[in-house]
Amino acid sequence: MCQRHSIKLGRPVCQHVRGGELDEAVGRLLVETVTPVTLGVALAVQEELENRSDERDRLHRQEFERARYEADLAWRRYMQVDPANRLVADSLESEWNQALRALTEAQDHYEKQREADRAGLNDKQRASIMTLARDFPRLWNDPRTPDCERKRMARLLIADVTLLKGADICVQVRFNGGATHTLHVPLSKPAWILRQTPRAVIAEMDRLLNEYTESETTEQLNRQGRASGWGKRFISNQIEPACSAAKLRFFSGTTSGPAMREMP
Repeated sequence: MCQRHSIKLGRPVCQHVRGGELDEAVGRLLVETVTPVTLGVALAVQEELENRSDERDRLHRQEFERARYEADLAWRRYMQVDPANRLVADSLESEWNQALRALTEAQDHYEKQREADRAGLNDKQRASIMTLARDFPRLWNDPRTPDCERKRMARLLIADVTLLKGADICVQVRFNGGATHTLHVPLSKPAWILRQTPRAVIAEMDRLLNEYTESETTEQLNRQGRASGWGKRFISNQIEPACSAAKLRFFSGTTSGPAMREMP
């Protein structure tokens, strides 16, 4: 939430998104994604790529050999030029230097690629990955797992998450490796809506007030196990505010007779 314009200029904040529902949605996505099946497919693809390393090595070596040939050719042209012709000599020397730089870059690329190809997964590493896939849902959903550990697991799997707030919250998740997934999370309801007395309780309250006083209605609601919008037992002074919120006209009446209220 950016509050700079709100603080300095009195403008509305640019965006405000509650994190609880987003955390749960992304957590469910991770649990669904990190499974033995998906990791098994990823390992199969990795194995196929490793099997093609010989072909890649041949192609990269050809590029390296081509760069070395160009450097040798530039060197021979430079050595054959008449030293007295300084303009041509300088031009050929520049071409030779460029060819040497290209050769150095090609050699570095070739060696790094060979090192990466040799760094394939061994059987022990593959077994550890599959064990992680089976343990991940248990670790993620375990209430004893600290949130800091969940954050570490999320960072290993997710590159970034982009939020777009409109009619709902569009959650664009980009995994490490390039895969993407889009979620749509409903906007959070304001606290005053979440704390409203349930409609079923209001209807029962309306029925009881036809026969009982305010305090007697409170007793009946509690006896039935009804709860307020805060999830707690009713007390007598909550009846009138609940009626007002439900747009029921409420009159306390006398202590000996039932409460009187009118529908608007």
